[in-house]
Amino acid sequence: MRLLGLLDRGLPQLSYRTSLRELGRAEESLALHERVLAFLDAPDCRLTGHVADLVRLTADTALGRDLAALGRWREAADHLRGDLRRIQQLGVPSVEADVLMELGRVLAELGEIEEARSCLRRALVFGDAADSGNLKIVQSLLESLPAG
Repeated sequence: MRLLGLLDRGLPQLSYRTSLRELGRAEESLALHERVLAFLDAPDCRLTGHVADLVRLTADTALGRDLAALGRWREAADHLRGDLRRIQQLGVPSVEADVLMELGRVLAELGEIEEARSCLRRALVFGDAADSGNLKIVQSLLESLPAG
């Protein structure tokens, strides 16, 4: 029951942080996501195992999006690449597709078009395992890339 209570309080907080980014308050969102990660890294953190991994994954990917929203493209790309490796280890296909989409967008901003194209194509491979709205965005991003 304690875990359920923590999830009830914790998951809405993650949504709140993401909402800050969407409202143009990415600095605040970034600071709050960093606090979540610091909490998870604390020696006295009681959140462990798969649940901790999923909360970390959510906060980590959000932090990468925060960096992108702030125009800190290189940091965002490096962060999202690390997230992608962890996601692949955990085996969460829908999140992997989302991170590939975001990484593709960031790489395009950096002018790394071929790697961006590769990420976006990999995201499309997930098909039904990915969010259908995001797949439409991925397709649109692919079409917007310069020919190469």
